[in-house]
Amino acid sequence: MDGNDGTTMAEVSHDNIYMPIYVLTAVFGGIFVIGPFLVPKRENRELIQQCIMMTAFCMWILWVTIYIAQMHPLTPPRLRNKTMAWLVNTNREPASPPSAVTETTEQPISPSGPLEDPTQSTTPDPRGEPPPPNP
Repeated sequence: MDGNDGTTMAEVSHDNIYMPIYVLTAVFGGIFVIGPFLVPKRENRELIQQCIMMTAFCMWILWVTIYIAQMHPLTPPRLRNKTMAWLVNTNREPASPPSAVTETTEQPISPSGPLEDPTQSTTPDPRGEPPPPNP
């Protein structure tokens, strides 16, 4: 996927990828440090300060966990042939004329090639679920 300046994702430096982590860590760190000083003096001031600090930390740890999980997913996205044809034809010049792109199959594409149709599978599901009945 090309960027606006013609660079590919492989050419993007790691500083650009990790910049949101740096920025939002500074924002949540600021809330963590400055937030407790903004609490007015009253009976439960210490409790409110601790709640502000714990909230800032929990929000940061949730956000950074989700962000990093999206950077390195455990499973690749499953794209159908129609989606692949659309991506090829919209993001760059097609390698072949559009008439040569076939959209007749609905098989999902994985890194190792097309997978079997899950509705026609007779092998048991690894989670222990029985295969769906054939119509």
